[in-house]
Amino acid sequence: MSGFNFADRYRAAGLNPAPGIIGSREKPFLKLKDDLDVGKLVDLTRLYYEVPSAEPSWFRVGFSDGDDSFSLVDNAREAAVLASCLLSSAIAAGDPDAGLAILTTSAAGNRKPKIPIDLIKEAKEGLASQAVTTRKRLDRDENRLSIPKNGITTAVDQIAGSQEWVKYGDVLKTLTKTDITLATQVERAISSLTAEVALLREEGDMLWWYVGGWSKCLELPLTDLKSPVLPVVAGIDLASMVLTETGPVSFSAILHKAIHGSVKKAPPKVTIQEAVDGLPEDAFPKLHLAEKLSSVPDICPLLTAFAKACEIGKSPNWHVAYAKASGLTASTSFSFLDIAVQAYREFLFTTRLG
Repeated sequence: MSGFNFADRYRAAGLNPAPGIIGSREKPFLKLKDDLDVGKLVDLTRLYYEVPSAEPSWFRVGFSDGDDSFSLVDNAREAAVLASCLLSSAIAAGDPDAGLAILTTSAAGNRKPKIPIDLIKEAKEGLASQAVTTRKRLDRDENRLSIPKNGITTAVDQIAGSQEWVKYGDVLKTLTKTDITLATQVERAISSLTAEVALLREEGDMLWWYVGGWSKCLELPLTDLKSPVLPVVAGIDLASMVLTETGPVSFSAILHKAIHGSVKKAPPKVTIQEAVDGLPEDAFPKLHLAEKLSSVPDICPLLTAFAKACEIGKSPNWHVAYAKASGLTASTSFSFLDIAVQAYREFLFTTRLG
């Protein structure tokens, strides 16, 4: 846990639990926070935003340990607080899925949590920190290989022509230890170089995409796209080139340059309907939306709109089904840059669902 305690979170949410309640939550919390995966982080995000969904039994059962009366129905507000604590813990532990889920579900502030605990800043800072850490390279000395000086040659000379098997055994032990030490150094160097190659490829692909101004998924110039759908396509394009867990820290700056350089005058606001309607019907399959998107329509509301329109048909046919699945409406609006960032984060998150 980083920068908070249970009492602070309960107080921030306006809760005043009975004596002993907070203590009964700490043990289950410590157990649950070490067993989080992307599916559970999705559940926690839904609890935090109080988005209607199936009850996560693992959460209820976990916090029932020490308090048989714990219920998600009667304790919805407290559940949101506990979910926020677990999400914060995951962010502090360097899990990018926690930060991505919080930000995509927020939809640039169009959806807010029911409790006065804001994790947006925490999520953004966590993802930025993880992106910086990913790009930290080993220095020359850390990558250097050194043969351990352990007297192997001397030991071998001593047993040359000897029949003393004990000495043979000692030499073999020394060789094994040397091999392990050297292998560890080689593995570290190769891992570092492999990561660096991935970073260079990611950055190179993004640079050529930006310079070329050519949509990777639609295979046409970004300038040929209608302005409402342009930032969405740009966000998807950029996310599809990410080879690291979080992508570059400056992804939003790249998107800003790319989308504003591809239109004469960007609209101040873009609704989800305008973005969807701006894409030709035959182009929907080219977005290559993940199959797992259907399991997180509330977590990834923007791309879900495109999936629904592809499945049901053009406006207004998809509006009702979309509102029911996502909790937002087709008239939900974003700034020109925010909708690009939303598309980027949602596409990146869905690729991590497995």
